[in-house]
Amino acid sequence: MLWHDIALGFLIAGALEAFVPRSVWLELFTVAGASGPTWVVASVVIATLVGVVTFLCSVGNVPFALVLWNNGVAFGGVLAFIYADLIIPPLVSAYRRYYGTRMAATLFVVLFVASVVAGVAVHYLFDLASLIPPSGVTDGTAPDWYTLPLNLVFTGVFLAELYVTYGARRLATVALRVPAAGVTALTVAAMAAGFLAGGSETVRVGAAATTDLLDIAAGRLRERRDDLAAWTADARTRVRELD
Repeated sequence: MLWHDIALGFLIAGALEAFVPRSVWLELFTVAGASGPTWVVASVVIATLVGVVTFLCSVGNVPFALVLWNNGVAFGGVLAFIYADLIIPPLVSAYRRYYGTRMAATLFVVLFVASVVAGVAVHYLFDLASLIPPSGVTDGTAPDWYTLPLNLVFTGVFLAELYVTYGARRLATVALRVPAAGVTALTVAAMAAGFLAGGSETVRVGAAATTDLLDIAAGRLRERRDDLAAWTADARTRVRELD
């Protein structure tokens, strides 16, 4: 059972934290120096490996990640350590059990590479935006309201992905089953995302997709109304003939 795997992970993680000094883990991150791109990449790769072997889940790894950050580990390395909770051995064992060995191996490799790439990319993106706090400082550097613009922008990206993947006509069939309030909310979200993103091409595609969906949905509704009217007229004619 999955819970057996999770329980085993907590047991091993507790033993590692109890009997292996944290300084041992921290010393690993200086093998490629203490600054520069090589240090960042090495920190990210090592942090991903440490995240795997420590068996810490997505809750238990946060305190340990804070210890890494307070002791000078690269920002991207700390993030990669957190990302690696998706490929700890108990979860990989569960992947193998439910999806097979080949798929489990594929998931492990893909998620490992994704953790490394995401750790390095986010490190330098945040560094470029001056959002990385000084080493050891835990106060946030992003504004409190940043989640709302991101949610609106990526709602537009999500709509664009749906439009490109499935096409407007196929999505219209689904849209017919969505309450009018939900369709209106999607439209408002897409327009707000376009405003906040300064009219970027991706968001414009999302807004166009929403408009197309509404047009097609309205057309399908009109077709159904006409079909219903024709069926009603035919039924009345049959009733008269029976009389």
